Amino acid sequence: MNAERIINICLEKGIFLSVDNGNLQVDASKEELTPDILSLLKVHKQELVDYIDAFKAQQQALNRQQLKKTDIAGPAPLSFAQQRLWIVDCIEQGAVQSNVSAPFNLEGQLNKAAMQKAINTILMRHQVLRSVYREENDECRQHLLEQFDATIPEKDLSHLSAEDFDEQVRVLARKEALTPFDLSSDVMLRVTLLKASEQKHAALFSMHHIASDGWSVGVFIREFNLLYSAFALGKENPLPTLEVQYSDYAHWQRDWMQGSVYEKELEYWRTQLQDAPPQHSLPLDKPRNTNSNIIGKKVKRTISAPLLTKLNDFCKTEGVTLFMALQTIYSLTISKWSREDDVVMGTPIAGRMHQNVEPLIGFFLNNLVLRSNFAGNPTFKELMARNKKVLVDAFEHQNLPFDALVEEINPERSNTHQVMFQLWFVLQNHDSSDFTLPDLNMSLQECDEFIHFDLSLEAIEKQNQLEMNWLYQADIFNESTINELSLSFESLLESVLTNPNCHIDRLEVVGKDSAQPWLNKVSNDYYKQRNLVTMIDQYSQFTPGANALVYQEKMLSYRKLSEQSNQLANYLVATGVTANSSVALCMERSPEMVIAMLGIMKAGASYIPMDPNTPRERIENILQDTGVNTLVTMSSVAENLVNINTTNIFLDSEEWQASSTDALNIDIKSDDIAYILFTSGSTGRPKGVQVTHKNMINLAYSMQEILAERGLVGSFNWAWNAPLVFDASVQALTQLAFGVELHLLTEEMRTDPGALAS
Repeated sequence: MNAERIINICLEKGIFLSVDNGNLQVDASKEELTPDILSLLKVHKQELVDYIDAFKAQQQALNRQQLKKTDIAGPAPLSFAQQRLWIVDCIEQGAVQSNVSAPFNLEGQLNKAAMQKAINTILMRHQVLRSVYREENDECRQHLLEQFDATIPEKDLSHLSAEDFDEQVRVLARKEALTPFDLSSDVMLRVTLLKASEQKHAALFSMHHIASDGWSVGVFIREFNLLYSAFALGKENPLPTLEVQYSDYAHWQRDWMQGSVYEKELEYWRTQLQDAPPQHSLPLDKPRNTNSNIIGKKVKRTISAPLLTKLNDFCKTEGVTLFMALQTIYSLTISKWSREDDVVMGTPIAGRMHQNVEPLIGFFLNNLVLRSNFAGNPTFKELMARNKKVLVDAFEHQNLPFDALVEEINPERSNTHQVMFQLWFVLQNHDSSDFTLPDLNMSLQECDEFIHFDLSLEAIEKQNQLEMNWLYQADIFNESTINELSLSFESLLESVLTNPNCHIDRLEVVGKDSAQPWLNKVSNDYYKQRNLVTMIDQYSQFTPGANALVYQEKMLSYRKLSEQSNQLANYLVATGVTANSSVALCMERSPEMVIAMLGIMKAGASYIPMDPNTPRERIENILQDTGVNTLVTMSSVAENLVNINTTNIFLDSEEWQASSTDALNIDIKSDDIAYILFTSGSTGRPKGVQVTHKNMINLAYSMQEILAERGLVGSFNWAWNAPLVFDASVQALTQLAFGVELHLLTEEMRTDPGALAS
């Protein structure tokens, strides 16, 4: 458990921690200092001291003081996080994925008057829960509602059997979670009471994320319990007056964003996230779409007590926290599956740097971007030390609002996935969701969870074990894939703890062979495809960030290959290339050569490969025989093409790169000609052999069968050393449909066995 989480647990229980001359000081009643809490503080004493000292130093360095109550009257600005949610709500006209909902079972004698009074008190206490959001002069401001109706509606379901009642609670809980808030008029807290009998009820609670976060839920539950208990016993409100409100924080944040500290933090993140991949490269089971289901699915796994003990021992030896170790292994699992050395994910930060905002309900949570690098084949211990520094640096620069970071960096955006990262990791302690109130027991009922990312790993420390919850987007992942991924995580965990000095490329991953069983997963659909370019483009939807081509130090992802070949296809059509025509192609091995091969076919034409070193007479004969009037080439080989009567398109120019990246709507049939390969002409004038798309697809699957017989299944690297005019070049091209990473060899490397082996 990390220090921040322990401090949060203590705060929720009214236990305050501080450091005096290097000693941990605890301020709490004897009743709150249970044996479990005392044990927790003892085990993590030094970690807590270090964290609190670092926190204090950071506050001093950043000139942080207690948040002051603002004297500014009237509507308040939105925080950066609130502004993002408001914009999303405007676009989607009610973004239900921003609802924070939970159903609770209530067993015993419910005091409805005490419950209503507790809710009213919380609404009056936390102004953000009764603030509404209205646009004025092109700017949204939060307005405080002085009058509102917070009467708790009750639905009588006492006519139902116990089983039917529980089912109806699940149905109504989902309906409640999917009911949007009107940010311009609604109170940001809804409570509905469901009655089974005088001794059994269920309560459905919902808050909008614009007014709450995970910490806020804990504050709400603690205050509700204290208030209900007091009012049920006829006592007064026991809670102290709040020093500040969320609107004071919003004012402070807007002022802080103008300071020099903000610029320093921003500069760190600009450097840290430079050239970061815009999305992960995990293989998807289904293509992305713009209408993803917001209800996630979950795979639950458990790390046993003995293995957790071994992991904690490793953490002590290496001087890292449990969070650091788990995040590193999680990232390594992703790296293994995606064949990507650069892994980016997010994690939540409480964002409550001022002590007097800790009792507030409000949206303080900040997203922290974690970027792990696996290049250089380090040992796991070396990797752990490397990643520890990355994580420490990230946490030291946690104050920059994520939404401000996105605005400043302006990364690549898409309506099919989250910006900056789509993977999420969180480590938390298990807090009991059961509460004993006067004559009443209150317990959380399991419910649907909204999915905000492609994949979220939630590790929960519970009864000397780690519960690992893999929450995933079912529109792009199958349950079997997530099961295999979780097994891979566990196998890596056991491997690195057994041999932490092992180099990471020697770490085997259980389940990885089935991570990209492309042929098995979609071969039936693929046999129905009529051309290779469609197959390759379809694969690019599944692993867009994976490397398709590697040439010297240059790498081109499947997504970029698809987009750039689309650009060339659009440009060719714009210059007059028509379906079923032919285009000459004269190039050396390079990424541009592959882009040209695919782009010409995407335009509905066939390509005619020509070697740049071919005698000029042969080139002229081929052009004369085919009647081709368009030639795709590079300026570096243009000397051999002077005065040839063709329209030349140079791929090292920028003109074609301004074309659209959208795919053309051209029906390429299986019997259409894909390319025309001319014979050597050793017995006379060269003759062209026409090869159809059907021929290419047959070749693609034949090569897969041959490779499978040799034990090459799934993703691997392929050295492309054949010239463009050889059939072997087509063999290499077809394997892009199955996720192979093609390494295009230079002439120097092709003739140097030592370089080739490396």
